[in-house]
Amino acid sequence: MARKFKIIPNFSNYLIFGLSTHEKDYKLCWRINKLLQMTLSRYLSLKIPGDPELSFSLFVQEEVHEHVDVFLISNFDKNIPWFAQAKHFHYFFIIRGNPLESQIKQIIEALENMPQMQLVTFLSIKEKKLVEPLLTDFELHLTEIIRQEKDQIKQRTPQRVGIKKSKQN
Repeated sequence: MARKFKIIPNFSNYLIFGLSTHEKDYKLCWRINKLLQMTLSRYLSLKIPGDPELSFSLFVQEEVHEHVDVFLISNFDKNIPWFAQAKHFHYFFIIRGNPLESQIKQIIEALENMPQMQLVTFLSIKEKKLVEPLLTDFELHLTEIIRQEKDQIKQRTPQRVGIKKSKQN
C-alpha cells in the first residue's frame, strides 16, 4: 500500500512586513540599504510556476546578523499582483531567522520614516497562514537557485588531470 505524506510547512521563523509605496524596486532597495546599513542586492527574479510570463523582483542579503537573512520582494509585475489577497502591498519585506527585538524595532522605525512610504504592516501569525502559498513559492525559488548555483560550480570546476611524464633523452 502506498503511503502519502503531507508536508506541513513551518514558517514560524519568518517575520513579514507588507510595504505600500510607489517607489521603484531599485530605489526602495537603495533607501533601505542606506537607512539600515544593509547591502541588499538584486537576485534572480521570482517566477511563478503557473505563469512564466510574470517575474517579481527579489533583493537578498544573507547573514545581516548571525543567522538572519533579509529579503525584499515586489508584489507586482505588469500591474498583476503576485499575491492577490494582499494587493494593497507593493512589496514584502521578509526577515528569516530570529533577530533581536531591538533590531526589529529599528527596522520598523526606519521603514515607517522612509520618504514615499505609505504603509508598513507587520503580518501576524493569523495573516501568515494567508501568505503560506507566497512563502512556499519563495522557498521553492530559493532552493532552485541554490541548486542551479551548485550545478554551475560543478561545471566550472576543472577536472583534475594527471601529470604526464616527459621522455628524457
